[in-house]
Amino acid sequence: MAVCFIQATPTRTITGVVTWPPPGLAISGASVTIKARHGTTTDANGNINHACTGTGYLVFAHPGYQPKEIVVRTVDVINVTLLVSSAEVHTLGYSVTKER
Repeated sequence: MAVCFIQATPTRTITGVVTWPPPGLAISGASVTIKARHGTTTDANGNINHACTGTGYLVFAHPGYQPKEIVVRTVDVINVTLLVSSAEVHTLGYSVTKER
């Protein structure tokens, strides 16, 4: 999830790519949100295209990865690498049904 604190300034578009190491593969569907406001997700290639005004914080998040906050000031291109989270637990479940 990406978050950006908004001030009354003109809107600009933030672009970039969200990847994970070591090979730098794109993370599709990562959330990119302006802190406590609104957000978007990355496309299938991990690309970001998000309108933001002023300065603030973008929060990048995806299940299985550690979230990252980045301060947005005057930079319009932000490339982010999310690290795999070792603390996250994933659960897989199933059920069995009998037909009579």
